[in-house]
Amino acid sequence: MNPLNPPVKPALEALWTLLLAFALGSTVAALAMEPLTSLYGDTPRRDWMLQLFAAVGFFILPAAWIRTRRQIQGLPQLTPPAPALPWSVLLAWAAVPPLAAFGLEQISWYWREGLSAWPELADWWTAEAEQATRIQTLLEAPLLVDQWGVALVLVPLAALGEEFFFRGTLLPLWGQAYGKRMALLLSTLLFAAAHLSLSQLPFLLGAGFLLGLAYVQTGQLWVPMAAHFAHNGLTLLVAKLSPTAEYGFADQPPHSAALIVGTALLCAALGIFLYRAHRLHPTLDAQPPTVE
Repeated sequence: MNPLNPPVKPALEALWTLLLAFALGSTVAALAMEPLTSLYGDTPRRDWMLQLFAAVGFFILPAAWIRTRRQIQGLPQLTPPAPALPWSVLLAWAAVPPLAAFGLEQISWYWREGLSAWPELADWWTAEAEQATRIQTLLEAPLLVDQWGVALVLVPLAALGEEFFFRGTLLPLWGQAYGKRMALLLSTLLFAAAHLSLSQLPFLLGAGFLLGLAYVQTGQLWVPMAAHFAHNGLTLLVAKLSPTAEYGFADQPPHSAALIVGTALLCAALGIFLYRAHRLHPTLDAQPPTVE
């Protein structure tokens, strides 16, 4: 079988996309490592540029190729017509994931504290702490060009690339094969697993589910993209402006009780609004974005 021409069956095409992403991402990262190290050494500039190349290889190129191939061969596109929804509904869906992230991050902190007593996980925590330290070094890069480069990689590239891959490509493929509920579950699990972070598992599962649900319910890929962008942007802003902020591990929960309660109430209000709004738009069930 031609490695650039996957099988047409949606389930096999999704599996092929995953394999292609792993192969391309690993290859691009490996090819970029030596020249970037020769140019910049072990510096923040090398690290953020390496992450830029890896993100393109892992997420953007495989998703772009799948979509281009389907267009060339006349296959059904992965973004069918979306139901007509008011802007208020679309913006509410874009707001729910970044608001819920505050509570999910808090839960993840307690989750990590509970697991930290297990000696079997000591090596895992060490690896995660090293990764967090490396990203913290990127956030503290002294040169303005590196600060902008880090912001580019952590906010728009991560948000747009991951949504293009997980929600815009894999979720529709799995939807064609297994239906939208199973597709949502699979994309959520894969999104969490791809981040390789046990300490953030509750947050990653919750965020992946909400981002996928936002796409399933609206049919607009820009909605989860905007939500992902907003969360990453807020996280970066807090980490750079707050003198007590830490990236990754911390000695205390990341957010205050007042913030958690406030955002939980706001999410509940948005949930009630969305429930009522979707009852007025039955076309959502008739035209799910993951079924063509």
